[in-house]
Amino acid sequence: MDELQAIDGERGIVPGVSIVDLAGHTPGQIGVRIEDGGKSLLMVGNMLFHPSLHPVAPDIGFIFEQDPEAARAMRARFFPRAAEEKALIAATHMPFPGLGRIAFDQGRLRWLAAEWAHQA
Repeated sequence: MDELQAIDGERGIVPGVSIVDLAGHTPGQIGVRIEDGGKSLLMVGNMLFHPSLHPVAPDIGFIFEQDPEAARAMRARFFPRAAEEKALIAATHMPFPGLGRIAFDQGRLRWLAAEWAHQA
C-alpha cells in the first residue's frame, strides 16, 4: 500500500504537525505533536498513567506494557524533552482535564496539571 508508511522516530506530516514515537506500552504507539507560534501540544494517548508516579519515576512500568524496556527508555527520553519544551500534554489517563505539563522541580521532574475553568 502506498498510503501506509512505517516510521522510526519523529516525522512531520504537514507544517506544524508531526508524529512522535512512543513505542513501549504497545508496539508502534505514536503521539501527535502540534506546534504553532513557538508552543507545542503533545497528544500522548495512554503513555502516562499516574500524575504522582509519572514522570517522577519513569523506570517504574505497568503490567499493561507490552515492551517494558522500550517503555522505560521512551519515558526517559520523552519526559526531559517535554519539560525543556514546556509542552502542553494531553494524556488520556491523567485526571481531568487530562492536560498538563512536565516540569523540573528541585532537580526532579513532575506533572503539573493545567488549570481549567468553565467560562459561560
